[in-house]
Amino acid sequence: MPKATPKKKEPTEAPVVEVVEESVHEDEMNVFVPPDEVLMSSLNKKVAFPKLSWRLEAKILKIIGRLVKAVPGLKDIDFMNFQPTDFLSVASDLLITAPEYVEELLKLAYPDLEEADMEEATLEDVADLLVPLFYAIAASLFTLMAKVGGPTPIPSAA
Repeated sequence: MPKATPKKKEPTEAPVVEVVEESVHEDEMNVFVPPDEVLMSSLNKKVAFPKLSWRLEAKILKIIGRLVKAVPGLKDIDFMNFQPTDFLSVASDLLITAPEYVEELLKLAYPDLEEADMEEATLEDVADLLVPLFYAIAASLFTLMAKVGGPTPIPSAA
């Protein structure tokens, strides 16, 4: 018996193609993910990024608060719209006052950092350590503020 050959159906219309644009919310793009390690550039040394418990965050914020009190001009800087030139007005006070607070922050946040590394660290190394730490603290604070500022659930009468 001869085999039947299936007939091809010729399309009579072009298929409808729906173009779906992916919408990316700005908030989704600005999420900070803390690194596992931080590279101290000049020393070519990797240091474990700290697990930020609420107690560690509170201690770090306390140190930052003391620094802001010690350099009153910092209160006038708009950190949400920060420009490097904003520090010019407080640079001399900051350079005199900040080192003791920075060292305290680094020792607290990075307990595995050796004293020899602190002695050899450059300003760039300090920035390598502090910038992701500040981003992580800020992200944590923004999350907290979003939760606190969100809709308040109304308790039901049971």
